[in-house]
Amino acid sequence: MSVTRPPRDALRREVLVVARRLFSTIGYRGTSLQMIADESQCSKAALLYHFKGKSAILAALVGELVDDIERQQGRLAALPADRRRAHAIAVGVAVVVKHREALAMLRGLDDLDELGDLAASGDAWAQEMRSFLVGPNPAPLDLALAHTFEHGLLGTCLVMPHLTDEELSEVLFQIAGRLFDVDPRTLSPAEL
Repeated sequence: MSVTRPPRDALRREVLVVARRLFSTIGYRGTSLQMIADESQCSKAALLYHFKGKSAILAALVGELVDDIERQQGRLAALPADRRRAHAIAVGVAVVVKHREALAMLRGLDDLDELGDLAASGDAWAQEMRSFLVGPNPAPLDLALAHTFEHGLLGTCLVMPHLTDEELSEVLFQIAGRLFDVDPRTLSPAEL
């Protein structure tokens, strides 16, 4: 009896669907390559043909997030200083709302050596965003506000998955308004 195998692109897509579900439910650390292969109905060798390892699968799943962040970095840096804070808030909200599933998969993985480049890029972006929010040499209170906003963005999107994108954006803009004394009605998500 021969087993019908899906075309290569279909298998790659199936591996990503299965990995996304497993990473989201039992976590990256709790998911093995063999589990992904078994649920994708392929051999581990076939899985490794498409992806060099588990970290490559995760990188593929968060690739759009990384691309959106990299595009926004240049746009923010090109803005006049007086417009950076509002736009940084808008970008932060848009990124978190659009990529909440990817961010949930990445949470708590910054200590893994295999994800070093991804974690370093995320740290660099977060530091740059804080600088856009409170300037390059902030006072301790301002730095604390920026960290509070950053963690509030992430925490809210992770603990309130039932909110629609519009509801989540509204909540996050309210948080930004309170922290940075900005009228939330003047804010809207950035186009990614």
